[in-house]
This record gives sequence, C-alpha cells and structure tokens, in this order.
Amino acid sequence: LAVLALVSGAHAASSQSLPWRYGAFIDGGSEGSRIYVMRWKPSLDPEGEIICPEIIGDKSTAPGVASFALNHTGAGASLEPLVEYTKKLMHSERGQWAHMPLYLR
Repeated sequence: LAVLALVSGAHAASSQSLPWRYGAFIDGGSEGSRIYVMRWKPSLDPEGEIICPEIIGDKSTAPGVASFALNHTGAGASLEPLVEYTKKLMHSERGQWAHMPLYLR
C-alpha cells in the first residue's frame, strides 16, 4: 500500500478555512485494482508540517489492470468502474474535477 504525504502550511489554523483539495490513485494489480479517493487541506506554507490525506472512499474491481499486460484491449475498460465510482462519490465537488489528480500505480 502506497503512503501519500503532502506538505502543509505552518499556518494550520488558517488553512482550515480553505476549501478541500481532492485526488485519487488506482493501485492496479493483476488480481484486482483498487481506487482510493482522498481529500486534504491545501498548504499555506510549503516549508510547514507534513499532513496525510484522509481517505474518503475506495472501491475494488477484479481482475486488475495488470492482468491485461498481454492483452491491452481490456485494460481501459477494467478501470471504468473505478472512475465512475469516483465521479459519483465526488458529484457534489464537480467544479473541482479538472483540478483533481488521478494516478495509476
């Protein structure tokens, strides 16, 4: 399991009034793939404390994207349920979709 840490500002009290930032990553194995959707408060000071994003949702599918290594045609379709799950979960934050990173590992 990958651990994701973000640098946050020393002005933590002030950052609480800032809007949440969102991101997701897909852990793509051969037996299954899982998406983790996270949120965090943005940094006001890049030299500040380290914070860990809060996981607000996750979903698994099988088979995993890595199982399509020799047959690429099904790889994209295997990720579609994970992306659709994230879109439903983040529906109320639709305005942030363009700024929401999505990583595949």
